[in-house]
Amino acid sequence: MKALLGLLAGIVVAALVMMAVGYVGTSLYPLHVPADPSDRQALIEGIRAAPLGAQVSVLLAWFLGTFAGAAVAKKLSGAAWPGWAIGGVLAALLAFIFFVPLPIWLQTLSPIAPLLGAAAADILIRRPKAEASGEVQA
Repeated sequence: MKALLGLLAGIVVAALVMMAVGYVGTSLYPLHVPADPSDRQALIEGIRAAPLGAQVSVLLAWFLGTFAGAAVAKKLSGAAWPGWAIGGVLAALLAFIFFVPLPIWLQTLSPIAPLLGAAAADILIRRPKAEASGEVQA
């Protein structure tokens, strides 16, 4: 039960952090949005023409969001797998970015960023002592 709660809380935190970092990124580097958002080609061209800072802020949002979500998930659940689940699912979703013709460095790093975020959280966040040592809490 704790693992499920940790996973759900981690997903919420990850989404909120990604939105916050994305908001800051688009505030600093506004993107050109086509008049018709359903025009896929115009949308792709707008993303490709985005400044480097905007593209990096997207990767940063995915990394920091996954890190925060995985950290919360691990801290609340006492296990590493909920954080890795968040990172793995996001990486799998971002792997579909290969179907959008973006700069190759962005296509390559997009699915890697959440995995690095989950790994960083797993390394930096300690499990509660009682659960890590197998002791039973009273």
